[in-house]
Amino acid sequence: MFLEAEPRPTYEVAIDAAALRWESATPLFTRYRVPLIGLFDEAWLDCYERASLDSAEFSRFRLDDATKTVSFTCRMNDGPTEVSSVLQRLELLVAYVNASAGRPGVRPFVERRRRTDPELEDASSD
Repeated sequence: MFLEAEPRPTYEVAIDAAALRWESATPLFTRYRVPLIGLFDEAWLDCYERASLDSAEFSRFRLDDATKTVSFTCRMNDGPTEVSSVLQRLELLVAYVNASAGRPGVRPFVERRRRTDPELEDASSD
């Protein structure tokens, strides 16, 4: 008897660096926003959240899944070289999440979301 393996999703999420936008966040910092392209699901979002929370290198990136954009800040006087370096780190994060979320056995990590999302907290008490 053979057990059929669950089909593993493959993710091809990427950043759209050409659509990078910036705005002044404070007198000393600039906020950048870059859209994500590609399809992702709850497993991908949870892997992204874990990777960005568990790594100092990736913790600066904030994902807004409703608008599919990632934001980060840089100092106002950082030049294009520094911003490009930050975008390369974001590309590494997205590539890591693409690979991790597609591994067998990855399940959405709801507990962490419950602590920050009151709707999930309410749903668990039903």
